[in-house]
Formats: sequence, C-alpha cells, structure tokens
Amino acid sequence: SQSPIGTISPTAPPSQSPIGTGIMTDKTSYTVGEPIEISWSYPQKLTISADWIGIYEDASLSQGTVPIGSEMWVYAKSLTQTFVEGQRTEGRWTSGMVTFDENPPDEGRSQSWPLGIGTYQVHIIRDADVPYPVVVSSPVFTVTPEPPSGTSLTVSKTAYTEGEDILIDFDYSGNPVLGAWIGMWPADSDPQALPSPSAYWNYICSDSQSSACDAHPTAGVVTLNADSEESWSWPLTCGSWRAYLIPSGA
Repeated sequence: SQSPIGTISPTAPPSQSPIGTGIMTDKTSYTVGEPIEISWSYPQKLTISADWIGIYEDASLSQGTVPIGSEMWVYAKSLTQTFVEGQRTEGRWTSGMVTFDENPPDEGRSQSWPLGIGTYQVHIIRDADVPYPVVVSSPVFTVTPEPPSGTSLTVSKTAYTEGEDILIDFDYSGNPVLGAWIGMWPADSDPQALPSPSAYWNYICSDSQSSACDAHPTAGVVTLNADSEESWSWPLTCGSWRAYLIPSGA
C-alpha cells in the first residue's frame, strides 16, 4: 500500500495556476481503475482543431515527438475519438478538461479501460505526419495495483515544514504479515521497483527500527523522524515524498 504524496517545504507551498501552455493530471499516482482527470491550457495562437490528448508510456517521447500507438486518446475539442468538421473554431478556446474512466466515450487505443499498471505521460499532440509532434507534456504519473482490501496508508498532513515529524496512519487488517514496515521514498520513485534502501523507515510493530515484537498491530501510527534514518540524513529534504507499507522484513 502507498500513501498520498506529501511535500516538504520551508513554508506552505503557494497555489499555482497554469500559465500559457501546460497539461497535467489531477494526481501523480492512481490505482488501477481510478479515473484520470486531465486538464490543459495553451494560447489561442497555438490552437489547431485536430489536436488530440494522448496517454503514452513515459519512455515514448523522443526529440519532441511520439510514435503511432498511444495507450488512450481523444480529440481535445470534441473530447471523443470523432473529429467533427463543424467544430472548427480556431482561436476560441485555450483550455479544457477530460476524464478518462469507465464511462463513455471510449478512449481506448493500445489499451482499453482501465489503464494498466505502469508509468505514463499525457501529451497535447499535433495531428501531423508520424512521428507526431508534441505541443506539451505532463509530468510523469503512475498506475499501481489496487491494495488488498483493508490496507491503507494516510499521512497526517499533505505538506510539512522541514524538520517536522512525519506521522503515518496505517490500516493493515486486510492481509497482515509479521515484520511489515513503512518506508519513505522520493515521490518519483517507481512503485514497482522501489530502490534499496529507503530514505527512512520503521517497523509497524514497534514504531522503530527494532523488530523485537511478538505480534503485529493491524492499525496504528508510525512516526518517521531522526530515529528513522536509512539512506538520508534527517531532516527530510524539501521536495515530494511518498510512504509505502512493505509486507516483509527490512
């Protein structure tokens, strides 16, 4: 199981609105089957009627282009896979939003819904000769397996100041394993191949790095702080982080 992303910053991060050209997903990580909300914005002079929104595996972008074979896609103007000639309204729109999910329309191409486990980017793509030119790309996002029922992690806050203890609530009643622990990694780490060692970690049974416990709790709180150091020194550096529950010994 994994937590929502938490950020460490000297002060509370300011809110930002997209300026000029941009495309983004509403989250940086989804479980399989979770709706993916995509929003974009770009200046009127860049607008082309046949532009489309395409999800690709994150390694697909090369020298500003992508090949044939998006995972999923829709036209940016019709929000479907149908281009309607009467919708040619150059310059009248600069932003939009679409949600890829189980509901119509069908966004499928190489994949049908739900989007499979993996690491992806979404692009605004120009309908031109192959390879297709990309107008702008989103940050990478991941799709991860759905955790077992009864398993969850929640950080106490989504933003911390540098040096604050990180409190993580866990529910491990679904399929508990003795020796399970909670670790912290940079948010851009691949959840399917987390590097070893983690930045910080504690066993859930002792809320420390001691495994001297006979049983394991099925729910509780783990606190990551200076006593939880592994490959990083405390305090946690400014940036985006994610906590994972690992069902094995450290």
